[in-house]
Amino acid sequence: MHGWPVLQRETAMKQSNKTEWAIWGVCALSFAVTLALLPLLPARIPVHWNVDGQIDSWAARPGAYFGPAMGLGLSLLMKFLPYIDPRRRSYEKFGRAYDAFRLALALFVLILQGVTLYAAFYPDGLDVSRIIAACVGALLCVAGNYMPKFRHNYFCGIRTPWTLASETCWRRTHRFAGPLWFWGGLALAAGSFFLSGRWLAAATAENGGTPPRCVLTSARGGEPLQHFAFAPDDCLVFGPETRGLPPEILKRSPYKVRIPMLKDSVRSINLSTAAGIVLFTAMSSCGLMEGPEWQ
Repeated sequence: MHGWPVLQRETAMKQSNKTEWAIWGVCALSFAVTLALLPLLPARIPVHWNVDGQIDSWAARPGAYFGPAMGLGLSLLMKFLPYIDPRRRSYEKFGRAYDAFRLALALFVLILQGVTLYAAFYPDGLDVSRIIAACVGALLCVAGNYMPKFRHNYFCGIRTPWTLASETCWRRTHRFAGPLWFWGGLALAAGSFFLSGRWLAAATAENGGTPPRCVLTSARGGEPLQHFAFAPDDCLVFGPETRGLPPEILKRSPYKVRIPMLKDSVRSINLSTAAGIVLFTAMSSCGLMEGPEWQ
C-alpha cells in the first residue's frame, strides 16, 4: 500500500513530461512550417479578419512569424508563471489539468497559424469566421472540462477578490463555471457549422450584418492603394478635384487609401482618372474581374 502513492506520482510525472514535449513540439512545428513556406508566400499576407470573415488587415511577408512567436511566448509565459505564484504549491495538485490547457492553447495558436498561411495563398478559400468560432468553442470546452480541477492560485482560473480571498469560494465558483464554459463552448463549436458567417454581426446591424465601410481617398495620407484589403460592399468616397476631402470628413473613418505617385514626376491626377484607378484596384482585389474577358 505504501508504494501506491509513489506509483501515482511517477505516472503523473511521466504524463506531464509527455505533455511538455507535445507543447514544445507544437511550437516547433509552427515555426518549421512557416520557415518552409516563407519563400513561397506572397509579398503580403492576411493578419486579421472582421466578423464577416473578410480580410481587413495585411502585413509584409515576415509578419508570418507573428503566430509562431505568439505561441512560443504564451507557452513560455504559462510555463514560468507558477514559479512566481505565491501559491505555487497549488500547481502540484492540478498540474495535469494545467498542462492540458497549455497544450490546448498551443494547438489553438497552431490552427490560427495554419489558417493564416492557407489564406495567404487562397484569400477566399476558407470560411474563417466558422473556423475561429469552432476553435474558440473547442478551447472553451477544454477550459470548462478542467476548470473544476483548478486549485487556488493567482494566475490560472476565475480570479476575483472573493475567489482569491476564500478557497471555498474558489472551489464553488469553478465547479459552477466549469460546466457552463464546457456546454457554452460546445454550443459555439456546433453552431459554427450551422449558423451563417454573418450571425455575429446580425445582432448589431439591422440589415443582418455589418454596414458597408466608407473607404476614403486622400493624397495626404492613408494606406497605399495596392496594399489595402477591399471588401465587395465597400463604399468609395472621393472629394472635389481641387482640394480633396476635408479633414473633418477624413477623421470619421479609419479606412483611407492613397494612390502612390512617382516622386518629382507626377504632382496630381484628375478626379475621373483617380476614381478609375481606385475602382479597378478594388474590383480586382475582390475578385470581381475574373471572367474570361479579363484573362
